[in-house]
Formats: sequence, C-alpha cells, structure tokens
Amino acid sequence: LAVPAAAGAAPKVLVVGDSLEESTSLYLDKYLPGVELTVNAVGGSNTYEILELFEQSYDPSMSVIVFDGGTNDNPNYPQILE
Repeated sequence: LAVPAAAGAAPKVLVVGDSLEESTSLYLDKYLPGVELTVNAVGGSNTYEILELFEQSYDPSMSVIVFDGGTNDNPNYPQILE
C-alpha cells in the first residue's frame, strides 16, 4: 500500500538486497534525481537476511520498497520467496 507523498516532497524509496543491489545501487542517484534513497544491501544475503535488512531500514514514510532478493537462496526451497 503506497501512501502518496505530500505535494513537492521528494519520494522516499527503500532498496534492500544482496551483492547485485550493492553494484546497481551506485547508479540510482543518477537515474532517479529528486528521490530520497535509502539503500541497505549486503553481498551474499539470502531472502531471510534481506528481510532483516528491510526490517532495520523501513520507515512508514517510504512510498516505494525495492526488495531485490532470491539470488543467494537455496534452489531446493523456492517457497522461501513466498
């Protein structure tokens, strides 16, 4: 559920993930000017660890959440992403 930002307020975006996000988040400021970004990404993290990163970083004022996970999960347990 997205809460609309106040007129003129910069949108707040939280990005959490693993090493793929560590690499790509370096470019987000360039492509998303005027967006208040919070990035919490740790290489090698599985979905459970990324959920913890989300819980550490989430603020209800954030209007967009990017959850970049699954790369380091055990493929024998696809239900982890549920």
